[in-house]
Amino acid sequence: MQAVEQCTNRGLTDGFLDSCIFDVLSTGDTKTFLEASSETQIEVVEEDREVEEENEVFIQREFDVDTAKSQTDREAEPCMAT
Repeated sequence: MQAVEQCTNRGLTDGFLDSCIFDVLSTGDTKTFLEASSETQIEVVEEDREVEEENEVFIQREFDVDTAKSQTDREAEPCMAT
């Protein structure tokens, strides 16, 4: 199975791997699809990383805001002496 080997060796996974194997088996053209799918998968992975980083920053900001509110609320509560 040359198609499987060629597509796997490019580091393709999931749907990209399946599509590559199908395309190579259907057309016999290994170069065009391998290059395009490999580049596309890299772009998708990079976009996923960017979104993850943005989400982490957002979550940290929300945590910081909530922490600040909690501290402010505690400071504003009257002390009850017994």
